[in-house]
Amino acid sequence: MKELVTILIPVLDQNLSPFEIKVIQNTINKLNRYPIIFLCAEGTVLNPVLPQTTKIEVQYFPEKYFKSPKSFSKLLLINEFYERFSWTESILIQHLNSWIVKDELHYWCKQGYDYLTSAPIARLNPKVSWLQRIVGLSPELNQKVGLAYAGCGLSLLFTEPALNTINKNKKEAHKLRNSENIPNAESVFWNTIPNRILPSLRKPTRVVQDYFAKHVLNLDGSKYLTVEKLPFALTGVKTENELASILKETNHTW
Repeated sequence: MKELVTILIPVLDQNLSPFEIKVIQNTINKLNRYPIIFLCAEGTVLNPVLPQTTKIEVQYFPEKYFKSPKSFSKLLLINEFYERFSWTESILIQHLNSWIVKDELHYWCKQGYDYLTSAPIARLNPKVSWLQRIVGLSPELNQKVGLAYAGCGLSLLFTEPALNTINKNKKEAHKLRNSENIPNAESVFWNTIPNRILPSLRKPTRVVQDYFAKHVLNLDGSKYLTVEKLPFALTGVKTENELASILKETNHTW
């Protein structure tokens, strides 16, 4: 029987900061009933202060994918990545700028979506018309879309639909994967390529996205923040002080 979901945590720099270690510890504490796998460059030795648990393991990939967030995004556009995790129904990819607020992972896995992530940064998100999606975005517009997803470091994908989508759109995936000017290429792919003509990938509305994960730059102001309105996760978090300030507004214990 397949695992329902497996948590994948990319480690781009083995010298983890104190905040990044706290992010990992928090994920282990809140989601310890699920397998957790670190994704690392070949030859990486993880920081020894990481919590020790039998559920944690490491999967290694070529070093070229771990030089920067931009290079890592290319790894998420090759079918071999999803084939490696075909033994799990879904994968939660959590970068170390994303804080799990509460354990709702099982709930989100059962909502019927193939792909879930936070909405792009509103002030940076360009308008893309239906016709532009059909004919294909220009390099300049692809770049703007990529920039709008900066720091959106949490996504839930079901492996079989993801693999099928990559295989059906090999040309587009290859083009984005080999572009040096487009940041967050995998976000550009998942949010502009599937469903251009006919629905093929089940994705949520913006309202649902905000309950799954919310970028800190999209928070509506402290007066709207309550414990009940906090999403499953916050993403785009740069420092512990920033996170503490947000959670303090809601009286949320972290």
